[in-house]
Amino acid sequence: MSTPDAPGGDRREVRVRRSPRIGSFATTGVIAGLLATLILTFAFPENPEFPRSQVFGFLLLIFATVGALLGAVVALVVDRASSRRARTVAAERELGRAGAADGAETSDGSEFPDEPQASDSPRTREGPQTSDGEPRPGDGPPAS
Repeated sequence: MSTPDAPGGDRREVRVRRSPRIGSFATTGVIAGLLATLILTFAFPENPEFPRSQVFGFLLLIFATVGALLGAVVALVVDRASSRRARTVAAERELGRAGAADGAETSDGSEFPDEPQASDSPRTREGPQTSDGEPRPGDGPPAS
């Protein structure tokens, strides 16, 4: 299936297809659920037992969940349909910036050239630190 044409690169046949983003469809379903909730909350007269805000909250929980699930199902159906339209094309692999093929090491010994190294760390203090770079209480030198 793969036939090398040039040194350092090779040609392969790959399947190319468009696929939907399930998160986008689910988000659209949540927005549709929100709109349905707004319409249903204000389309009917107010119930003396429950305030409108409480009715809105309950309906939003139900319709947003159902909308997200329906959106994800639609995305899966679209994905299944797009897999039928997939086509096979020839692709040629090119070498990376440093001339390293997949799996080869770069000059600094890392497998991935864009991966940050320990020496690139912005921290200058030693010892445990919080997420904002400050030392944790009780971990610093004793006060004199």
